[in-house]
Amino acid sequence: MLAAFRESHKKVAAPGETYRVKTFAHGLWLPDAGPVTVLKSSAINDVFNAAPIAALPPPVPSDLPDLPPRDTWVNIRSLGEKGDGATDDTDAFRKAVATHRAIYVPSGKYIISDTISLKPDTSLIGLHPSATQLILRDSTPAFQGVGGPKAMIEAPKGGSKNRDRDRALHQRHQPASRRREVDGGRRIADE
Repeated sequence: MLAAFRESHKKVAAPGETYRVKTFAHGLWLPDAGPVTVLKSSAINDVFNAAPIAALPPPVPSDLPDLPPRDTWVNIRSLGEKGDGATDDTDAFRKAVATHRAIYVPSGKYIISDTISLKPDTSLIGLHPSATQLILRDSTPAFQGVGGPKAMIEAPKGGSKNRDRDRALHQRHQPASRRREVDGGRRIADE
């Protein structure tokens, strides 16, 4: 069974064990943008178009790189990070990047006062942008004055060790007119 409606108790049967749904709608259905017509309350329809298939299609490859094995992660709090929204955590972040490959950053507000430069194999793993925040306070001296923008987190020149894979994945999802190759931050060519 594909669906069962609570109020009407109507059921929509699946066309087989494995199937592909082309259209499924319950409610007001306007098949085209033709002339305007007056609809009655009985214009509620079920539209269902599906066909059985022999097997599921292969899964779509993920755009996200795989995380390092969990047993290699180090919790940054065990290295002296506070994440309390008051303590400057910049030095602890730098030490963690220098000595560990996979750094788990649990929920908290981590104050950053200067750039943290990552190594090619560094992975920073956080929970959610609302739960794990890197904060730059107003008037932080390292980010004041004249000149170009300065990064809070700086990826290594040339990107991560998965740079070619990341570039291929990114380009695959860009319109052909906007695709371009980038090497070390400089534009090489438009397609």
